[in-house]
Amino acid sequence: KAFIGHLDHICFYDTGSGDDTITLAKKHLTDDASGQEHYEVVKEKDMEDHDKYINIPPVCSNIIVEGYWDDNFSAARNRALDYLLEYDVDWVCWGDLDERLTNPYRMKKYLKGDLELYNGFRMVQYQFLSDIPQNTRDYPVRLFRANKEYCFTGLIHEQITKSLNEDIWPLFMIPPDDMQFLHYGYMSEAIRRDKAINRNFAL
Repeated sequence: KAFIGHLDHICFYDTGSGDDTITLAKKHLTDDASGQEHYEVVKEKDMEDHDKYINIPPVCSNIIVEGYWDDNFSAARNRALDYLLEYDVDWVCWGDLDERLTNPYRMKKYLKGDLELYNGFRMVQYQFLSDIPQNTRDYPVRLFRANKEYCFTGLIHEQITKSLNEDIWPLFMIPPDDMQFLHYGYMSEAIRRDKAINRNFAL
């Protein structure tokens, strides 16, 4: 929700969630006053569907994709990226629904002037842990130049890169007090163990 109003285009890519992700996405992209829907919906069940749809010019500024899960986080993100690149965008910012971006209105100031020479921007990501006193953090590239050479790599904890063994460069680190991602997906040890055993080991 924090992205809406600060980005020209949004792609929600759902990999078959069992909650109300699609319903909420539609709600947030519908004008409360007029009821006008600012999105189109695409349903794809495999890569053949995906290849067909991304060659159709978008008819709305935002897209909701009822996609599929093929045991690869990077593959799902790359499919979402394919849709965004159909809009001929200049920059891409990515996030998950169990995350929150602070101060999204500050994003555009990094995309002009001297900072425009960078191809990507790192942001601090805080992992909130309710059962451990100190939250952990990392610094992924969250905002990057739209470039068809760039892709997500890694089955788990995927990162945007130029290729499998080549990072995007040059990069700029956005100060944590300016913008940061807050991740709530691993709030307890029980959740972390469940994802590690039932998901990560299998992948």
